[in-house]
Amino acid sequence: MKIYKEGEKNNILRRIIPPLDTGDYNNKKISKILKKLQKTRRENGGIGLAANQCGIEKRIFVIGDDRYDFFLNIINPVIHESLSSQNFIESEEGCLSFDEDLILSIPRHEWIIASFYDEISGKYYDKVKLTSLLARVFQHETDHLNGILFTDRCSL
Repeated sequence: MKIYKEGEKNNILRRIIPPLDTGDYNNKKISKILKKLQKTRRENGGIGLAANQCGIEKRIFVIGDDRYDFFLNIINPVIHESLSSQNFIESEEGCLSFDEDLILSIPRHEWIIASFYDEISGKYYDKVKLTSLLARVFQHETDHLNGILFTDRCSL
């Protein structure tokens, strides 16, 4: 799959992607898209990849760490900001929708409370605490689905 850069495909990276109907959670088409996203993420050396980065207007993204055989196929992510930590940690981030040499220091919540459906496990997770790298990647990919790029979060 092609990964789009900012401004390509009618500015798809700046669109807010609406949620999927719950009936689509186990849809074979969605499952196929998620598998292709995981493959594209892996081939490009990323940890996460949102569907709209590949021109697909679905509120889904993938996370994977091939070293530890850890994968999530996320549908309809929600970050409950009112419950999230007020502690921010700055760390370097890159993005598959930008040149690989663009690495920025981005402040993110140290931990978040999130709800989502994981297509791989077939489970809905309601208000679970995510920490460390998983929380950071979840925030980055959810930002994509909300039309926010990591460059928007940069605190130069």
